[in-house]
Amino acid sequence: MSDKNKENKIVNSQMEASSSSLTPWQKKHQEFMNTQGEKTSWQLEQEEKQKELQSKDTSKQNEEKSEKIKNDKVIHYKSFQEKLPKLKKQRNKKLIKQLLLIFSVSAFSIFIMLYFISPFSKLEKVEVLGAINLPKSEIIKAAKLAENRGILRQFLRKSVYEKNIKKFSPRISSAEIKFSGINHFVIKLEEYREIAYEVDKKSKKYRPFLSTGKLMNELKKRPKGDIPKLKNFNSSEKRITSVMKECLKLEDSLRLLITGITLTPIPSNPTLVVLSMKDGNEIKISSEDISSRLNFYPKIVKEMKEKGIVNMEVGAYSYPFSKKKDEEKRGKNSDINDKELKRKTEEDDIA
Repeated sequence: MSDKNKENKIVNSQMEASSSSLTPWQKKHQEFMNTQGEKTSWQLEQEEKQKELQSKDTSKQNEEKSEKIKNDKVIHYKSFQEKLPKLKKQRNKKLIKQLLLIFSVSAFSIFIMLYFISPFSKLEKVEVLGAINLPKSEIIKAAKLAENRGILRQFLRKSVYEKNIKKFSPRISSAEIKFSGINHFVIKLEEYREIAYEVDKKSKKYRPFLSTGKLMNELKKRPKGDIPKLKNFNSSEKRITSVMKECLKLEDSLRLLITGITLTPIPSNPTLVVLSMKDGNEIKISSEDISSRLNFYPKIVKEMKEKGIVNMEVGAYSYPFSKKKDEEKRGKNSDINDKELKRKTEEDDIA
């Protein structure tokens, strides 16, 4: 179907709509003209009116479209305006973070420079804690820490200074250097325990024996009262160590009763020792039997009527000090008999 036919149909429909208002003569005239296929003046007028209406509709549509486009632009503009403050805030935050980072780095670098220039970066004082038997001034000298020099550099090399302290004396079990304040050091020491003193025959002073088995060369005038004194050991570390190992196996309550240990070897028993006790008694016992036999001592003491000697060489019996000479004679006679018996057996073997 062509466009002209479409237009004719539209015109006819409009004509039909308006024919209701026509007079009978006009209707007949219109029908006649339709049969003739020609348009009347009235139809032409109607068509022009229709075109005007269509042009108005299109103009209205165009106006509506333009208004829509304008509204869209306004909405987009408003949404951008709403986002703009947020973008500004984000940008300001980033700038503030960057400024703070720059400021903190620069301030830290300035602080470090001022610190190294100031006297606080130099070692001013060294203290010693835990030194019981060693002079503090000697420990500081042995450490070789340098005052009025860089404290950080020395602290980073503290392991070297701690080794210097340990080398200073066998008494030192551990040494640790720590900060105390801004520019002070503290040396924390731990010493090995003194478990016995050997009595020096010439000077009558006391040589300490450590828990490590080391007999010190230094001499003391006044040792600690709770530590046993050793006599006649002739500075033999092996003998002292064996005796003290046995003593350390005892319970504290029993071990603390021992005030002195004297080596009294005899031909039949070269490890015989005499233990001096706090209660005034003495115990004769082989050094290797101290930990196994001395536990019977409290029971024996309860049966003793007066102070005396407890003999634990072979069995376990006691006698007062008044009979000490008689017992010593018996001991000598037994030694002589042992020697005679040994000599006879040797002669029999030769024969």
